[in-house]
Amino acid sequence: MFEQLRQALPGAIFHPPATSQQIDRVEEALNTRLPAWLRELYLHTNGIKSVQHHDPYLFSLEDNDDFPRSLLSWNRFLRNQWKQSESERKADFPEVDWDKLDVHRLLIIGGVNGRYWAIDPAGGPEIINHEASDVEDRTILASDLVSMCVDNEEMDQQIRSELFRGRKPIRRYEDAMPPSSDIELLLDTLVDLYRGTKGTSVRLRNLSSPGWSLYQGISQRPGEEGMLFILQRGSFEIQVATRDGNLFFVLRSKVWFQEEPLRCLVKDLPETLLCILYLFDMESFRTGDPSLRKDIATQTFRVWRHRYGPLEEKLEQMAEVLFHRDDYRMQEENRMGE
Repeated sequence: MFEQLRQALPGAIFHPPATSQQIDRVEEALNTRLPAWLRELYLHTNGIKSVQHHDPYLFSLEDNDDFPRSLLSWNRFLRNQWKQSESERKADFPEVDWDKLDVHRLLIIGGVNGRYWAIDPAGGPEIINHEASDVEDRTILASDLVSMCVDNEEMDQQIRSELFRGRKPIRRYEDAMPPSSDIELLLDTLVDLYRGTKGTSVRLRNLSSPGWSLYQGISQRPGEEGMLFILQRGSFEIQVATRDGNLFFVLRSKVWFQEEPLRCLVKDLPETLLCILYLFDMESFRTGDPSLRKDIATQTFRVWRHRYGPLEEKLEQMAEVLFHRDDYRMQEENRMGE
């Protein structure tokens, strides 16, 4: 299985092998005998992660710097959680065969995007869905770990292709030079503010780690002027149209409480930050009350529109083209990274 996984996941991170002593120790602690195929796999690699999201395709046996949650710690946690609520579950739902669903019968070996991959140590290599909120869902997800990983990689690639078609991620590193443009300075400042630091000296290996991501639009046609950048954090998105990466910026918002995207011109960094941080604060304040939602939208409009006035005509025309291209990036021929 190790060789099959190496061939199927050429870009994945395979950590150094575990020892027989480590396997014995974990088996004793969990009172669970690992199936032969899993034991053999651990003797080749003590954990596998995807380079895309670093979620564990295979947990390390024990906690370490690369795996704060391990096969041992995560299964212990789930078992303790089950034990604490077992009597309450049985009393509330006597019709359910809880012994058959008992978490002691399953072993969580990894998982991606909040879905935990489990196996039945006494059964075959099938990967079983373990959903904490739906204990009756024990769907077989794949015939083995290789198939599960391949399926996930293909799905992840498809999602990324659809989401980021016409965009490319921008990553900067610890040893990066000082910001060379206003858009880089803006992102550094947002990261520093989010992390509670001062100045712009913080250099992160991947600026998406504190939640902010920066993308560049690549869906333009030859000869079109300007540059498009996308500041993203979850469902919160600000598009930045600029002539060359420097101020003036035309900002356009895409947040849940605005029926139509807002747009404004900003002339310096404090103005830009105020607009973005105001939107972010409002975006995090979710409500189902229509009247309150309308009030939030109205306030946001005032902050963005009234204070900063009309757009410059030529800059507006350039921004309109850039925004139009990104709106239809799903139909663009450009792919991420091309």
